[in-house]
Formats: sequence, structure tokens, C-alpha cells
Amino acid sequence: MVGKPIAEREQEIAARPPPVPPEPEKPAPPVEPPPKVEPPTPKVEPPPAPVAAKPVREVRKWYRDWLAPVLLAAGALVMIASGADFALKDAERSRAGDSYEAHQRALDAAPFMTVDAALMGAGALLAAGGAIRWTVVGVERRF
Repeated sequence: MVGKPIAEREQEIAARPPPVPPEPEKPAPPVEPPPKVEPPTPKVEPPPAPVAAKPVREVRKWYRDWLAPVLLAAGALVMIASGADFALKDAERSRAGDSYEAHQRALDAAPFMTVDAALMGAGALLAAGGAIRWTVVGVERRF
């Protein structure tokens, strides 16, 4: 084949049958559209029932607290009055040896002195209660 002239080659090529054209490709089957899917309808839930809010506690200011100063003042007054009465009865008791009448007054003063001592304790408790209340109400409002 190497030495053949070009003319012979052209004749060989012309004598050959024409090449068979390739078969046309089969068209791909048409793609079916996907079935129509309706979007899911969202479930509408009723809104939750409103929650009752906790009532807001009214803030009392410590200086508007009327009970604490009343307790303090009442306790102080009871302690002062019973202390003064106790001192007077003690003075009568110290003069018991002067006369029979002074001795009788000293004997009569003994139950009063016991009551005065009890009242002084009660007054101290009242005053302490007022002071504690004032402190608690004042501290409670700080936080």
C-alpha cells in the first residue's frame, strides 16, 4: 500500500460502498411530570388559653409601715410607765421601817411591783417586736 499512486487509492475509495449512517438514537421516552401533590394543609391549633398572671404584690415602703412604730412607741411607753411606778413603789418599800403606816404601804406595794416588772418585760417585747418588724419590712423591700 505504500507505493500505490493516489489515483488508484481514489478508485478504491470510490468503489467501496458508502458507509452506513449510524442509526438515529432513539429519543428518550418522555419524562412524565410527577403527580400533582397538594401541599399539606397545616393544622391550625387554637391558641393556648391565657395564663392568669400572678398578682403583683404591692410594695409597701418601710416608712409607710404604721404597725412597727406603734409597737415601738407602745412598748416604750409601757416600759417608761411601769418603770416609773416600780421606782415609786421601791421608794415606799425602802421607807417601810419608819412607821407602821409606811410598813403597811410597803406591803401593799409588793403586788404592784410584781405587775410593774411584768409590764416592763411586756413593753420590752412590744418594742422588740416593733424593731424586728421595721427591720424585716425594710430588708424585704430591698431585694
